[in-house]
Amino acid sequence: MNRLDYSMFFKSLGEFDRITLKDNYYSITARGAKHTVTLPHMLSPKMSYFIGFFLGDGGLKNTKTTRIRSGKSEYKLIFGDYSRKFTQALGKLFSGLFGFSPKIRNERTRKGEHYYYYNPTSKAVHLFLTKVIGFKEGSYEKYVPEIILKSSSESQKWFLRGYFDAEGSIYRKYKRKMLIISVHAREYGLLKQIQTVLQTSFGLASSRLYKEKKAAKLFITVQSEVFNLLSQGLFTHPDKLGKYAAVAQPDSVKLALREGFGERSKLLFH
Repeated sequence: MNRLDYSMFFKSLGEFDRITLKDNYYSITARGAKHTVTLPHMLSPKMSYFIGFFLGDGGLKNTKTTRIRSGKSEYKLIFGDYSRKFTQALGKLFSGLFGFSPKIRNERTRKGEHYYYYNPTSKAVHLFLTKVIGFKEGSYEKYVPEIILKSSSESQKWFLRGYFDAEGSIYRKYKRKMLIISVHAREYGLLKQIQTVLQTSFGLASSRLYKEKKAAKLFITVQSEVFNLLSQGLFTHPDKLGKYAAVAQPDSVKLALREGFGERSKLLFH
């Protein structure tokens, strides 16, 4: 596992923020915070997965903008999913990583948008994601964090599982004779990086990347490549994977899907 660099994080803490060094994590209580937050020393599979999912379907409040508007920085983050059950599992993952449990929110479902989410306020987690992991706050500009690009192939696999659970799709085409994996994004450069990491970690040999006016699309259509990715566990989201596990061919792939999904879910969410 890669050791995380906290040098920029420590420089951003205030003089009244308390930090305690533990064996495998830091315990941080920011001034005025409701929660004590735990932050890991190392890049674990769970953290790699969370980084991938957050890159796909997460966001960080722009603290500079909130400071201009209200006179103080607002350290909010957001992440979620259309499945309530899976969103609850993400909440357990977050709690295990950062030491506190945010409240699931469903205001958007009441307005007709099928989306459950978490929207916690945490200076420590916000700074961790920006100063340690390298996400940009309040920005649509996305890229694979450097810590992932320099990590082991196993860490990259967990990162991609998170990203594809958030943004990826799997579906059948041409009268259900062809299984396709795809992912769309606003940035061509991001999908170019995703394509490269798929090659270095999962051994992907064939894929198609398209650049359009307002988006980019990555498709994996060669059936041997699709089944190779599925058998290695590219997807963990039960709704995205479960539909096709029963009809996947050959039988060895079916077994790998069923067994692998159970093992990965247990590691991530329990």
